[in-house]
Amino acid sequence: MANVMTAAGVQTKDESRLLIALVWLFLISSTAYPVTYIYSIIYYWRKRKSSLNPWKLLSPIVHIVIVILLGFLWSLTGSG
Repeated sequence: MANVMTAAGVQTKDESRLLIALVWLFLISSTAYPVTYIYSIIYYWRKRKSSLNPWKLLSPIVHIVIVILLGFLWSLTGSG
């Protein structure tokens, strides 16, 4: 819900293209996180213990690290 409200926010003319790109990347990646999490759960249920790929199971953690980094970059570029 907060992502939709942020996307609907009014933009001023003073914002750089980098800031706008970071905001949209953050919104899209944080909204897509449940899809990554559900994919990981379904992958685990289907494979069980036979030939599990650990990178597919760690994909939600990698995804959330990317979201955190984008949020951090957003805060750095938005404060100037």
